[in-house]
Amino acid sequence: MIHLPKQQKWLKRLRCWTSILLLLVAISSFTVSAQTSHGLLVSWTASVSTGVAGESVYRATVSGGPYTKLNAALLPVATTSFLDPVTDGKKYFYVVTATSLPPIAIESPLSVEATNTAPLAPLPPTGVGVTPQ
Repeated sequence: MIHLPKQQKWLKRLRCWTSILLLLVAISSFTVSAQTSHGLLVSWTASVSTGVAGESVYRATVSGGPYTKLNAALLPVATTSFLDPVTDGKKYFYVVTATSLPPIAIESPLSVEATNTAPLAPLPPTGVGVTPQ
């Protein structure tokens, strides 16, 4: 005798575990490049996994973390770059993760770490004066 509700539960669990396993194939290529006076451009090749809801970018001040998440909401799947507007001349370390679609949103392991030094903000103009007209 076949009980449909039990089969549906089993299929749900199978889909969940399939999503988890697919997310293990996370972000593959990853770079951080300096952008003149605007910050650091973090870019990556998106996850090849199916069922990805979006990605998150994390930053640390030391290699290996701890990392702070930079985007409040998941970045859309088609997004493969993020501009971090840091202009303080410090070295930063970045990782990216992918997150699966609901109902069970599961975050992938961290990508490989990429690093770069933020540009310095330009100096303000000098010799500013006002002449009456």
